[in-house]
Amino acid sequence: MPRFLGREKELELLLDLCQKKSASFVVIKGRRRIGKSRLVEELSKHFSQFYAFTGLPPDHKLTAQQQLDEFSRQIALKWLAKTGHKIGKNKLCFAPINKKK
Repeated sequence: MPRFLGREKELELLLDLCQKKSASFVVIKGRRRIGKSRLVEELSKHFSQFYAFTGLPPDHKLTAQQQLDEFSRQIALKWLAKTGHKIGKNKLCFAPINKKK
């Protein structure tokens, strides 16, 4: 893993935001290859549970609905992984993987 350099101020701001008593939704955006993913990776080390979601790469044919659909898909996959559910063909199946007998 590359060393974490030059983003200490941003990391501190994000950690301070996490201390609030209310919920926050944070979007980290910027040019390609400036360390956004690395910043999020470093932030995740401070928590036992951490979920990060990414948008689709820019494309002039990509619609806002497609971005929302991808975001929803990523949230569903994280939720399914956490709850022990599985995905069926072309739909979500909400059947527990580990049933107690």
